[in-house]
Amino acid sequence: MDVVNIGNKSEWSHNPFDMYEEDGKLYGRGTSDMKSGLAALVIAMIELKE
Repeated sequence: MDVVNIGNKSEWSHNPFDMYEEDGKLYGRGTSDMKSGLAALVIAMIELKE
């Protein structure tokens, strides 16, 4: 639902699909995403249908 094209992969200093930690912070695609928002949307739709 929330994946954006990575553009030119050669411009990345790390593989964008690998998570890595630096200075106590997590980096990489998916480390901060909308999975919980999507789950909440699905539950809301189920509740509305019932």
